[in-house]
Amino acid sequence: MFEDLFIDRGTIARYRSAPLLDERLSYLAHCEQVGLRPATLRGIAADQIRLVHRLGLREAEPVSMSRIESAADRGTNRPARPAARRDFIGHTVRWLRFVGLFEEPCEVRHPHAEEVAAFRTWMCKDRGWSRSTIHSRCSTVDCFFDWMADWGILLESVGFADIDRAVARWHTRGCSRLTIRGYVQHLRTFLRFAEHRDWCARGL
Repeated sequence: MFEDLFIDRGTIARYRSAPLLDERLSYLAHCEQVGLRPATLRGIAADQIRLVHRLGLREAEPVSMSRIESAADRGTNRPARPAARRDFIGHTVRWLRFVGLFEEPCEVRHPHAEEVAAFRTWMCKDRGWSRSTIHSRCSTVDCFFDWMADWGILLESVGFADIDRAVARWHTRGCSRLTIRGYVQHLRTFLRFAEHRDWCARGL
């Protein structure tokens, strides 16, 4: 991967010798598969390295949003440009969430912990998916249920309009198309699972 993105051998060696190599490479490979351009991949790889070094990470461990924001403000003698800071936080949050190392900032408030647990068991035992895949999908479903709880929407009565509103809020927050697409894909997987158990209407 690094050989495809960089020409300088010293740069390639530096990226290969940094901690969390497998976690970094797995996310870069995913981003390449979904069609991100080499320039974007180089930016993501650079932000991964910056986060690892600024936080002194040596092995996989959960990382909170506050630590990411703190890392975004380190390493320079002047404040980071708003766009660069936003990209750094976005790249690193999406990477850590993908590999199951992002410490979600809020507690789950919804009343559907049992449904999420059943979904997690199905992904693990029936599908054999990786820990990072299971974590990211459960996080998406928890966020969806939190939003439903805020609006007083029941799972058995959720409809197309509700799903559209849930997805639209990610647009209004300025999330990238990649983030929104991942959210939709994860939500679709859960709704198919829920339909087969008659927890919600069919055809969603």
